[in-house]
Amino acid sequence: MRKLFLILMMVTMITVACGSESEVTVPPVSTAPPISEEEAAGMLIESATNEAMAAELLMLDIAKAEQAVAEMETETEMEETATAVPDDADDSEPMAVSGTAADAEAIAEPIPVSSESESEYEDEAAEPMAASSENTPIPEPVAVEPVMVDEATAEPAPDTPTPELVAATDEDVAAEPEIVQPVAVEIVFDRPAWQTLPLVNVATGAAFTFADFSGKTVFVEPMATWCSNCRTQLFNVLNAMATVGSEDVVVVALSVEANLANDDLLSYAESNGYPFEFAVVTPDMLQALVAEFGRGVANPPSTPHFIIRPDGTFTDLATGMETAEQIITEINAN
Repeated sequence: MRKLFLILMMVTMITVACGSESEVTVPPVSTAPPISEEEAAGMLIESATNEAMAAELLMLDIAKAEQAVAEMETETEMEETATAVPDDADDSEPMAVSGTAADAEAIAEPIPVSSESESEYEDEAAEPMAASSENTPIPEPVAVEPVMVDEATAEPAPDTPTPELVAATDEDVAAEPEIVQPVAVEIVFDRPAWQTLPLVNVATGAAFTFADFSGKTVFVEPMATWCSNCRTQLFNVLNAMATVGSEDVVVVALSVEANLANDDLLSYAESNGYPFEFAVVTPDMLQALVAEFGRGVANPPSTPHFIIRPDGTFTDLATGMETAEQIITEINAN
């Protein structure tokens, strides 16, 4: 009934709206002066606007009606679902039985059975069982001969793992593989004897050895105070040290003039502005250097030089004039 009412209401609303749109009102004949085209266009526009607004209102009413119908259908379905009885209802549920309490007690009391009926029932139940036992044949026992096993050729039965064996196996599985860490092996270079021979710093008078500069790079320049090539080479070394720095690099100017006084060598260093370690070679040092590098180490005009690395290893003897850039490259390479 609700659905029918809503449908009739919607039809009525649509009929009224359509009728209002279809009605044509004939305006009375007016004696007013004719209107201009602009006024006529404005009236048409206003009329079209009113019709559009009426159509929008009609559509809004239709939408509201449809929404109301949908809500009514939803409520109806919910009511039907609440009142419906499921098909798979349990038939075993107790049903209401009309009657008095005495009738209920009579129904609940067990029906009396005589002893004669009980004995007859037992005899009837026993007869099929007896007949079944008489007709069913009883199988005869089968004799099984024992099998002889040769102990010499018989395979041993698998050992049953003991709890101790099982525990040991679990520990082996759970144990993580041991990772062997690499051991750093420090290679110690056996310094040659000439690196431990004493020399004297002409500026301080303190004794030192090449081994005292372990961990630093030592640039050794054998020279002589009378050698012009040595002076030029030492200036190039000075310019290179301005770039390299003196924190990790030490320059030792070693005069091969065995009879030169320390004060004369100090005056030579100060007059030229060399801030290096200056020392006069001793006979033992000169002999050891010649044995290690050859006679070229005692020839100052060839500007011989070599480098002692931080670990005590050293380069071959190099000769010839080098620029500051070449000296920097040589120092950085070692």
